[in-house]
Amino acid sequence: MIFSTFGSDLDLIELEFNRFCNGTHPMYDGNNGTTLVKFNGTDKTKDYRILRNVNIGNIYRFEHDDVFLVIEDKRQTFQSALELADYYKSKPIKVLRGHHEIYIYQNSLLDNKNSTLYLQEDYK
Repeated sequence: MIFSTFGSDLDLIELEFNRFCNGTHPMYDGNNGTTLVKFNGTDKTKDYRILRNVNIGNIYRFEHDDVFLVIEDKRQTFQSALELADYYKSKPIKVLRGHHEIYIYQNSLLDNKNSTLYLQEDYK
């Protein structure tokens, strides 16, 4: 599952969706006639929770269709791809460049441990 937004609604989506996955959302907690739902890796279920610095990323687009995916939950502002690359070169943060590399990462993430990805798109 991929959540994609131009906004800053991560905290709200993370709270509601993770409550659902953990079986603590009031509409899916098994109380008052509701169905108990859990998708947090327990009881042989896949872990669909949104986990910071694992499956949250920011998309940056620059001229000539140069696109980056940075796996980090804090949005930064960059004027160029060079500025982005320089900023992250000494940081232990995953930075993917190009549509193909991003596609491969998304598929590997969704096929393996976590099955949810939250992306904040580049509004520009």
